[in-house]
Amino acid sequence: MSLKPQSLRTKKHFSINVLLIIVILSLSIFLRFFELSQKPYTTDEVRTLLSSSGYTYQELISQSFNGQILTVKDLNKYQDFASEKTNKDTIYALTQQDVSPPLYFILLRYWMKFWGNSVLVTRGLSVFIGLLLLPVVYWLSLELFSSSLVGWMTVCLIAVSPFHMINS
Repeated sequence: MSLKPQSLRTKKHFSINVLLIIVILSLSIFLRFFELSQKPYTTDEVRTLLSSSGYTYQELISQSFNGQILTVKDLNKYQDFASEKTNKDTIYALTQQDVSPPLYFILLRYWMKFWGNSVLVTRGLSVFIGLLLLPVVYWLSLELFSSSLVGWMTVCLIAVSPFHMINS
């Protein structure tokens, strides 16, 4: 009976963990980005874009429903990054409705300023934050249960969870 030296077992264990991380992250990225830009915006996403762009719901109603025929370009202005609007406008728009704290909206505003405002890009911030959750969940599971196995099982469940994919 020959025992492998400790360093060989550690290297093999390390390479399996690295492979597992790569597979889980790849699967998670694929599932989150699969046809992401093909799905229509939800009401929540429309309100998020409206607030992040610095517009209030009242501005949308008063400027849009004035008896004129609206084009897609007219409505898209409320979902695009508006350079004439500032962070103060975004925060003001958030105070006019019952929403979460403004950090996500401000981050989305700068995300759209830097990357653009396509459907894929605007949803990309949520996907990015959702992917950052994976190592956090692993660390939390490790802290709570002192078990790497529980950490990996938790990461796997979050990576393929339909609820988490829809909401991130």
